Amino acid sequence: ANGLSVSMRTLRALYNRAIKQKLVAQEYYPFSDYTIKNESTRKRAITAADLESIKQFKPTTERQERAKDFFMLSFFLIGASFVDIAFLKVKNITGGRIEYKRRKTGRLHSVPISPPLLALLDKYMVGKGKEDFILSVIKSTDPKRQVANVRDELRRFNRSLKEIGIACGIEAPLTSY
Repeated sequence: ANGLSVSMRTLRALYNRAIKQKLVAQEYYPFSDYTIKNESTRKRAITAADLESIKQFKPTTERQERAKDFFMLSFFLIGASFVDIAFLKVKNITGGRIEYKRRKTGRLHSVPISPPLLALLDKYMVGKGKEDFILSVIKSTDPKRQVANVRDELRRFNRSLKEIGIACGIEAPLTSY
């Protein structure tokens, strides 16, 4: 419903602009008797007990192991999105911190590296140089292929997270979000 609400607000703004520019007469304004509903979104946070279950979870496949690692990386990076984690490079580690720009907003994030985060990073950085991506999700230099690499891995990640959530007895479907 919120997706429709965003579209309707956009359409209303365009209509208001058209009326202001005298491209459409006020009498044709379709929003006079229409209210745009906005529903609050369902909370997607997990409990501390759920998080502990995920920490203790023993993966049975390589995919599950990667998914658990990616999930914990996101957690240790204060909820970093999957796309931001996928684009992290070794050079983003500086002075005991990970510094990166959020791809969606361009906002700079600087997160101190805790011992468990360092252990995870070390696992994925073996033999990598400053310009290498930490997680090896991105396998191309072509920006379009990079987006496809991230999208495909995100799909696998979410599928594996659902398996982990079920195995841990977490009620709501576990996702990267």
